[in-house]
Amino acid sequence: MQNNPQKIPMNPETAIQRLMAMCSRKEISEGDVHKKLSQWGVDIEKHDEILTTLRNHNFIDDQRFAKAFANDKAKFNKWGPKKIEHALTSHRIPKKIIESVINSLETDDSTLILLLQKKAATVKAKSNQDLRNKLVRFGLSRGFNLDIVLKAIKQITAE
Repeated sequence: MQNNPQKIPMNPETAIQRLMAMCSRKEISEGDVHKKLSQWGVDIEKHDEILTTLRNHNFIDDQRFAKAFANDKAKFNKWGPKKIEHALTSHRIPKKIIESVINSLETDDSTLILLLQKKAATVKAKSNQDLRNKLVRFGLSRGFNLDIVLKAIKQITAE
């Protein structure tokens, strides 16, 4: 039986170098940096100092991260504003930044309509009401507001 060796804490200089390399490849939020530092066992008292260094060298910026994240999720994953907002909250992005990013998103009803049309073609429903309920749940799970989902479903069923 093997003993689990104690994890050796990473020194702050090594952590900064690793984080700089990581941040040069992709956008990372301050919340993600905190998680990484905790995983690596870096002294908690050094976290703020490391974050300040990364901020000063422009490696991390929550506004830039949130904007890139929201645009990618809306464009490629077809997420709605509510789902994006929830995901940004889980990345520990401040509420003020989330609101500004969500307001600047270009939400297009045609994206939701296309998603619902594709879903409607694959759903097995017993009745029109059952189909409508399933499409509403699907639209809400994608992070769109109820009124927008209902409007899109009405437009689909009218066609």
